[in-house]
Amino acid sequence: MSISVFDLRRQLESRRAVLRQAQSVALPVWRDIRQFIQPFRGRFDGERPNQHSPDMTKIIRSKMFRAKNILVSGMQSGMTSQSRQWFKISVPDPDLAEFYSVRAWCDEVHDRIMRVLPGANFYRSALSVYDELASFGTGAVSVVRDFENVARFKAYTCGRYYAGLGVRDRVDTIYRDFWMSAYQLVTEFGYDNCSLAVRDCSKTRPDTMFAVRHAVEPDTSPGAKFPYRSVYWEEGGDGNKVLRISGFNLFPAMIPRWDVMEDEIYGYGPGTVILPDCKSLQKKSSSELLAIDKQVNPPLQVAASLRGSNVRTTPNGITYVPDTPSGVLVAPIYDTNVNLSYLKESINETIADINEGMYVDLFLMLTNTTDANRTAYEVAELQQEKMQVLGLVLDRLVDEFLS
Repeated sequence: MSISVFDLRRQLESRRAVLRQAQSVALPVWRDIRQFIQPFRGRFDGERPNQHSPDMTKIIRSKMFRAKNILVSGMQSGMTSQSRQWFKISVPDPDLAEFYSVRAWCDEVHDRIMRVLPGANFYRSALSVYDELASFGTGAVSVVRDFENVARFKAYTCGRYYAGLGVRDRVDTIYRDFWMSAYQLVTEFGYDNCSLAVRDCSKTRPDTMFAVRHAVEPDTSPGAKFPYRSVYWEEGGDGNKVLRISGFNLFPAMIPRWDVMEDEIYGYGPGTVILPDCKSLQKKSSSELLAIDKQVNPPLQVAASLRGSNVRTTPNGITYVPDTPSGVLVAPIYDTNVNLSYLKESINETIADINEGMYVDLFLMLTNTTDANRTAYEVAELQQEKMQVLGLVLDRLVDEFLS
């Protein structure tokens, strides 16, 4: 007996609430990471498209932004470079793999995939996934069939999706929240499947935005046609309607984690590790600027007899004091000649910690080398050393994403 649409929506909303509650534990850290490391990603508390403006008021130095970008670019060029063969096609049977016809077939499949990936938005999506991994520790990307480009990849930012674990601690569920205009909804899902509000707006205000929800999860209902059920529905809308019900033979989303504790859904990455250093860097940089400002324009104490005189000491403050026997009429309130070398040294140490946490030296080891006569063997050894440092991370990414 099939479930009614009303009951289906109620089940979906109920599980979404559970998954959303599970994610709420990570939100405070994610918000801090967005504030101090990646202000352009992450969407929380129902933020709509084009309504989030990065808050740069607490940012004085941008070193962590650039360190993160180096890591992301290094991962893209080292793992999924469009300019080289970064994967190989083979068959499980090693003896069968030795036949020329089998190797030729595998090479042909490889070449076709390489031609498809650029048009399928894979490389831009992979770059977004690496950015999410470096910042928030968890990435998400889906791949679906596309009649124009064979396949279509799309990456998601944290806060816009909720994941769920299946057997063997593998992610097999994803719920998404996103926005579509009335025109987009009618075009994508059909006029009759949309709510009355969407249909009305499609005629008079087609750019009006509506909240849409999407769930992909194992379908355990009797007589299920596909192992995974896909359901789109409007937030609110008509309670007895959904936009679309379909299915997948394979789970269409990849949710790679940089590192993750057993039985937990969301991972942690370099952004989580260096978050205290990033906060410390802003604090120390603020103190440095304050010290410099006081040296350039120190606060003054001024003899009371000069009140109303033509002495001008702006832009900093003036404190009037009784006339002193020394005859000094204007002087700094206290010594502002701070030795900044200690503060600069502390700032440089913090920057070094951020670079280390984001593996900057690792990915720039070839660029920063002063020996222009390195042999190809030495370069290969350096590359191998780089991969060994990230070995566990690479294994997880291959297992949860690239394979």
